[in-house]
Amino acid sequence: MRLFLISNDYSNKVLNVNFKILLKMEIKIIESMCCGSKVSIKEMITKVLVNSKINANISVISDYKEIASLGIMTFPVILINDKIVFKGGTPTYKEFVEIINNEI
Repeated sequence: MRLFLISNDYSNKVLNVNFKILLKMEIKIIESMCCGSKVSIKEMITKVLVNSKINANISVISDYKEIASLGIMTFPVILINDKIVFKGGTPTYKEFVEIINNEI
């Protein structure tokens, strides 16, 4: 992504800026308490975000009333900014890197 700036002398300048650091994502891991391993999913997601220098809030939702209000019937589900990006299994590190890159 490029950022165009106009300086005091009105000449156009182009800066290449990495905007990943500026992004703020909301990531939700939705799992039932009886199955899955939310710790490993959360750890893997955290590792991807740190390595990609992406700022995000990660939360784990396991409350059945909250899950029902979202209309989710398959576990686990990963949402980014309230959009389902993965469901019905645990993504690999590489798959989640691709998911993140598609959401930027």
